[in-house]
Order: sequence, then structure tokens, then C-alpha cells
Amino acid sequence: MKGTKVRREVTQGNTGIMISRPDKDVIWNLNPAGKTYLEMTGIGNMPTSDADIAAALKDLGERKLVGEESINGYLCDKYAFTYHDKSMGTQYQWISKKLKVMIKMDSEGSPFKMSTEFKNIKEESVPDSLFELPAGYTKISIPGLKK
Repeated sequence: MKGTKVRREVTQGNTGIMISRPDKDVIWNLNPAGKTYLEMTGIGNMPTSDADIAAALKDLGERKLVGEESINGYLCDKYAFTYHDKSMGTQYQWISKKLKVMIKMDSEGSPFKMSTEFKNIKEESVPDSLFELPAGYTKISIPGLKK
């Protein structure tokens, strides 16, 4: 993260990179193996701050503070989010008191369970180039995907 810019690298077999640039109203999903990317515009930014998360979820259910926990060395407020549609289950969110961002999320409910956790967090300066499209990548499109 740098300001409102966010870069997420996910490894599940292959590595995928998502760069969110609210200042350009764009999200790029990069496939390093194929040196390709998808571009999505007009969809806003991915919520990362506690305020962004609360605003994004306010119409979908109720969020309550349920305690504090230390996650990966960061003291966090733990929230339970219960959807108005009970079939969606409950989501638990751990918001770092220091960083003011969600560093863990667990969803329990139908049709699946999901967990996301940021690990190996390093507080250091990062170059602006991490939030730009790398040279040599080709833009691809998926019919019907909002561009």
C-alpha cells in the first residue's frame, strides 16, 4: 500500500497480481506467467481501510466489534459482520489498530468458506513503479466483463 494505491500478490499454484489505482479509477489484474493483464474501470477502489470496509458493507448487514486479537504481530479489533441475508453467513474481520487496514478475514456461510490473511507485513518505503503496469504486458479482454 502507498496512499490509496494497493498491490496484492496472491499465490495459489500460479502467482496473480492485482493493482488498485483509485486515482485512475482502474484495477489491473496481472498474469505474470503469460505477461497479460485485465483492466477494469468504473468500479471504484478495493476497500482496504477500516472506514472503506464499513462503508462498503453498511447496506449489506450489521457489523459489531467483538474483541481484540493479535494477528501476525499486530493488535487488531475483531469485528463480526452478519449479512441481512442469513444464508450468506458471517464474516469476521481483523483490523490492525496501527495500520488501520484489514489484515485477516474469515467468511463462514453458504455456499463456501473463505479466508484471507496478510502475512510477512513489512512497513517500509516502496517504489511507485510497483503500482504501474509492468513493461511488456499485453492487455486482454473477457467478453461481458465490465471495462
